[in-house]
Amino acid sequence: MIKTLLDLLAIGIIFTVITGITDFPESSKKGLSWLLTKGKIVKSEYRFHLLDCETCQIFWASMIYLLCTGHFTLLWIAAALINSTFCDFYKDTILCMKDIGISFVRLIYKHLID
Repeated sequence: MIKTLLDLLAIGIIFTVITGITDFPESSKKGLSWLLTKGKIVKSEYRFHLLDCETCQIFWASMIYLLCTGHFTLLWIAAALINSTFCDFYKDTILCMKDIGISFVRLIYKHLID
């Protein structure tokens, strides 16, 4: 039970990093438009919910995980749905940890230079 919860949490964090923090959605949409138009149009203004929406990605990846592991019950579906709503919290936490790390490195650098 705890392992499944931790796996759902990891799915949420991984998809938040891939979709919410990196440039993966825009790059993949440009590549997809280039591929579909044989190089004539390269745009990222298209809206593909499975590529853009990290909430959707977390939910559907969690559903696939629950199906593959045999935990596809109403309780776990609710847990996956709740997990997918925390994507903004995950993103804010990751960015806050990044800022704290940068501040820490700057503090160490400042003390080494002075």
